[in-house]
Amino acid sequence: MFKKILVPLDGTADSERVIDWVKPFARLGVDIHLVTIVDSRHLAEAYEFAQLTESITEWADQYLGGILKSVQDEFPSATSSRKTGTPAREIIKVASEIGADLIAMEPHRGSAAMRGILGSCMDAIV
Repeated sequence: MFKKILVPLDGTADSERVIDWVKPFARLGVDIHLVTIVDSRHLAEAYEFAQLTESITEWADQYLGGILKSVQDEFPSATSSRKTGTPAREIIKVASEIGADLIAMEPHRGSAAMRGILGSCMDAIV
């Protein structure tokens, strides 16, 4: 049985849909941990680095806080964190730090061919 499930969120409806998939486990006592990763590769390309970093991290904190609040309404033990770095690496780090038994996420690129061409965070984690 799972004890802790990590749910990476990136601001899309696809990533948020996974929350509904893990709720049945939470009803059985499994803890849910939400994480949002601010992709440092995009920050490094920014001309006004400090201002953009503050703007993006502020958005990420507000987004994650809103989702966490709605999940905690039903599952008060749910937790969250926001990290900055390469998404796949940071997700794996967070999973290790919190002792996650499962990382629950949905791929965004529908076909295997598109994921093969464009890459996928989920594929990198696997």
